[in-house]
Amino acid sequence: MKKSRITLIREMDTEKGLYIIGLCALAVGLVLYLAAAVLGIDPFNILGERRAICAFYMLTGWYCPGCGGTRAFGYFLHGHFLKSIHFNAFVFYIMACYVIFMVSQTIRMISKNRYKGIAFHIGYIYIGVAIAVLQFVIKNGHLHSWF
Repeated sequence: MKKSRITLIREMDTEKGLYIIGLCALAVGLVLYLAAAVLGIDPFNILGERRAICAFYMLTGWYCPGCGGTRAFGYFLHGHFLKSIHFNAFVFYIMACYVIFMVSQTIRMISKNRYKGIAFHIGYIYIGVAIAVLQFVIKNGHLHSWF
């Protein structure tokens, strides 16, 4: 079945828009990294023992879906993917999707659309929500000895 021209334009706009957002996120991250380096702060010392206090945990006694996210992000950046998944599988999933999408879209642009690249699908969001919910249940199940 042949797609209409409008559908193709919408898909192309979505991919280009997400790619631009991804580049902006990368640029902001690099600026923050450089600012930390100029101030003498080790931006990758997020794997240390000091942990932020989670307001959700303090109020409810339950881990929030974001608990462990900072450590998961740090382990991902250091290439310790199993540890990243252990601390927060959702963060690992988002970072892996980001890297795969950005690399594939960069290849698409360099190859002048000979390679299509990974396209956005709503299913990726459903998978992310499922991972976050499953992680929430498992972490709190262990915390409260449900299983």
